[in-house]
Amino acid sequence: MKTLVVAVALATSGCASKLKRDLTNKSPQGEDLVALDIDAINFTDFATGEGVNVRQFMEAGDRDFLLLTFGSKGCAACNRKAEHLVHDVIGQHPVYLTEPGRHFEIIGINTDSEPPSRLASYLNAYPFIRWSDPAGKVMLDYFMPQGIKFSVPLTVMITRRGIAWRILPTEQVSVDELMNRVEVTLGVGDKAPPPASTGGDGEGTAGGDAGGAVTTGGDGGGVTGGDTGAGGATTGTTGTTGTADTGGTGG
Repeated sequence: MKTLVVAVALATSGCASKLKRDLTNKSPQGEDLVALDIDAINFTDFATGEGVNVRQFMEAGDRDFLLLTFGSKGCAACNRKAEHLVHDVIGQHPVYLTEPGRHFEIIGINTDSEPPSRLASYLNAYPFIRWSDPAGKVMLDYFMPQGIKFSVPLTVMITRRGIAWRILPTEQVSVDELMNRVEVTLGVGDKAPPPASTGGDGEGTAGGDAGGAVTTGGDGGGVTGGDTGAGGATTGTTGTTGTADTGGTGG
């Protein structure tokens, strides 16, 4: 039986690349996989505090696909997406009525550096966020394109062999469009997803290095990024180069 896992995650910091960097978006069908050594990728499980190896996790549950969406507690765009996933998608989307959908799971990955005890209410609100990637080290190590030091939300569909496709923070893709891509990848949908756009209302958030990452919220919903690295407060901005204003918390 085939299984699809969707993981949603949040990230910050930079390290040497572990995969080709010429990837932006690949076909939802995953025809042009970018090689990825999932044996080397590990996150931390919030519930147990223990490490989770991606290869072992996928094989243990007979999972063939994993969709990772990286974000953070203070990212307004990430929280909007999380709200949609919780209330409109998980356990409710038609994909769950299909055979591949029976093996489909959504997992959130949070990149804040705060201890789990300080994230309790946030994790309770979004229970699918199960894994931790402090400062986004794993995301930047394996999934973020070269030259982008920190940006969320980042969404990546992987298989046991590599990356099928991803949605960058600058690309505006609704949750409905995201699920269309998932359906096509699972082979239960025949509608090609619309191309992602860039700019606009600032769905994505971008920032600097780990240790002082600044996140941006282009729609005026600026977000705080002070829990990354040094934990200092940061300000939201409009777009990536617009006028800065004080960032609000994600809603």
